[in-house]
Amino acid sequence: MFKSFCKMAVLTSIASFAVFTSCVNPASSGGNSGGNGGNSGGGGGGGGERKIISYIGKKAPTEQKNAGDIVFSDGSATPYNINLSLTREQKAKVIAVIFYAGTECSDDGRIRVLGIGLHQCGKVTWCEPNANGYKNNIEYIQCSDELKGIKDGSGNFSSIRSFLTQKGIPDDTAIENYYPAFYAAKNYGDNLHASTDIVYTENWYLPSAAEGWKIMENLQLIKNVCSICGVTDFEELVSFWTSSQHPTGIHEAQVASTLCMPEKHYIGQFLKAMPGNIVAIREF
Repeated sequence: MFKSFCKMAVLTSIASFAVFTSCVNPASSGGNSGGNGGNSGGGGGGGGERKIISYIGKKAPTEQKNAGDIVFSDGSATPYNINLSLTREQKAKVIAVIFYAGTECSDDGRIRVLGIGLHQCGKVTWCEPNANGYKNNIEYIQCSDELKGIKDGSGNFSSIRSFLTQKGIPDDTAIENYYPAFYAAKNYGDNLHASTDIVYTENWYLPSAAEGWKIMENLQLIKNVCSICGVTDFEELVSFWTSSQHPTGIHEAQVASTLCMPEKHYIGQFLKAMPGNIVAIREF
């Protein structure tokens, strides 16, 4: 009788331990994998099982991104610091750095978190002389040298389409060769996706003059991140196009758009048909 009781007690203890351990969330003992490696988190699985998900960066894709965060292709991120060292895999998967978080690039007062792609998109014209956006002063996307006007550039290209349509001018924005700068920025994610799988393939765009100003203000941070990532695209960035229409100036307004010149910390007007460097940004 005593032996039977002991046997039942042992079996009960084993069963209780099994139930307890099956309820433990692996993520509770996860976290950073050590060194500069990625972060591991729990993921749902069938049959009560939980899978361990490993990220390239220390911050999971769902965590809030802040200025200075280096963004990887899986959506994870790692905060930049001067002593940071990345692995070869991480360097190969870097796609952007968060250069700004705040309301100064917002048209509605909300906080926006903006990241810039760490690979330039070539040197092309804002638009071609035969494009309908060339000879028209596109009021909907004006932003002056004093940064008065449309600050959020994410909708500027679609605003060109709206402007042309409402003015009774044929909309030719679907012709990629007519608006090289806009398409070069728009296609940043897709072009990068051709060489590495990334989650942020969409919503890249040409920055406004206000957003371009913030890029210039934080250019040293961008260059520092590029340095530890082995990226050379921003080492000699002399100027880059914005998506803003320049309202007035020495050139005819309709054929002048805004160009940022980081070395001089200056923004000014230049002919739309002039080739300029292209950078792509998006909201995170």
